[in-house]
Amino acid sequence: MANTTHTQGWTPDPDGRGTISLLWSCLFTLFICTWIAVHPEVGDSKLGMKFLFMFMGLMAPEIWSMNAIWEIFEARELLKRMRKLGYKHWTLQHSFFADMGGFKLQVGEQTQLQNLTNDATKLWWMVKEGHVPVPEISKDELMDRSKEDSLAKAIAVLQAGWLLVQCIARAVQGLPITTLELTTMAFVFCTTISYAAWWKKPKDVQYPIIIKISALRPEITSSLDKVPGGLLVSGSQRDNFEIIAMSVVGTLFGCFHCIAWNWHFPTAMECLLWRVAAVMSTVALPIALPMFIFSIVRFFSCDGFRDSSKSMICQVMFHIVTLFYLLARVYLIVEVFISLRALPSDVYKSVEWVNFLPNIS
Repeated sequence: MANTTHTQGWTPDPDGRGTISLLWSCLFTLFICTWIAVHPEVGDSKLGMKFLFMFMGLMAPEIWSMNAIWEIFEARELLKRMRKLGYKHWTLQHSFFADMGGFKLQVGEQTQLQNLTNDATKLWWMVKEGHVPVPEISKDELMDRSKEDSLAKAIAVLQAGWLLVQCIARAVQGLPITTLELTTMAFVFCTTISYAAWWKKPKDVQYPIIIKISALRPEITSSLDKVPGGLLVSGSQRDNFEIIAMSVVGTLFGCFHCIAWNWHFPTAMECLLWRVAAVMSTVALPIALPMFIFSIVRFFSCDGFRDSSKSMICQVMFHIVTLFYLLARVYLIVEVFISLRALPSDVYKSVEWVNFLPNIS
């Protein structure tokens, strides 16, 4: 398709852009942005767990973003409800901390702590019913437990900002951008959403705050188990919210890859595969999620649906779409690296920054 385009492979970078500098810039941006976006639950901040969360973020950044959006809405709702109960010291940081399992319940002299908050609904319900006291901890004391690294955040913002400026400048001057840079920008888009949603969420908290009570009656425990999850909505409304949030972010993430629709690729087959994978990455999530949530979760619980052919068809279709989605993701990741073997020569031309400076001519 682009046989007339002059290409070159590995390029040293003594005087300008080269393969090493290109790889370093994108990979470092991916690493620092994903690493800083990791906000594990209380007790999950060990290095191994953080690398696991980071790997999950690299594989499915849009799911990370959806989760962050959902958490900020739930944190704001908990804040509103706690303020209505008269607890003016309660802040958004407290809400995040509650929803990440930051408060544990110690009954009497028991050494085993009870997980009070798989989500913050249980804490709010027990406080409202007067079963537990509100944790008297200030925002400053709470954030003192957080191991927030402002320097690393600043580096991530600067690195991502510099990559964005470079890509815009190259587009303005008609210089080509690599699929590696484009994919990196797609990841930055998702991690930026996570940054914004988790900005006030405590980070890397290793130990919870203990709420001590003398006794917990069995009927309270039984009632607690029946408290529905989710402060915002429940049932179909919650399902709809998750579908819309994940679908929008996932679609936008896939659209980034569609930008390279007419870009140069080493072979015509790679170009075709990129287009197919980009389309699949864009549309698979909006197709698979409603199919799973509406057709599997909701209808599967209905009487007579368990053994129906409709259930089997829905499950098969969902797994087929998911399989193609994963294959598309794998190909997009692999292609950004193997395409480095034959890039347009203009990829290695540096931006003429002097052209962006104001001047009188």
